[in-house]
Amino acid sequence: MEKGNYQGAIKDLNKAVNFNPGQSETYLSRGVAYSQLGMRKAAITNFNQAIKIHPENAKTYYYRGDEYLQLGEKQKAIQDLNKSIKINANNPKSYLNRGVIYYLTGNQAEAMKNFQQAAFMFGLDGDLDHQKIAVELLEKLQKNQL
Repeated sequence: MEKGNYQGAIKDLNKAVNFNPGQSETYLSRGVAYSQLGMRKAAITNFNQAIKIHPENAKTYYYRGDEYLQLGEKQKAIQDLNKSIKINANNPKSYLNRGVIYYLTGNQAEAMKNFQQAAFMFGLDGDLDHQKIAVELLEKLQKNQL
């Protein structure tokens, strides 16, 4: 997957699932590979299986929430992002995506809070590219509210 060969990764992960179907990380990785190929439903199916095996993995809820966001299923996306943040409040991408959903659903105040939190956390992580995105979204939102 690191080389961008998602089809090859899926083949390898299929073998891993057949060998040991109880590993949640295998389903998580395969879900990410499907996601990279734009195969949203297959990604969600794999994330569902990963959650079934390990229901307290915040990353899985984040990724599944992102897939739901891409599909326009905002309610399911917000539920997953809330769960991701509840399990691990230190993933700024969860706040960023949750801010986007709040923005799309007209909840400007919550969108702003989430963009602020994401920008702050990306800064702490040294992820300046994502921090810039969060700040730009926050600034656009603030301009629209004036």
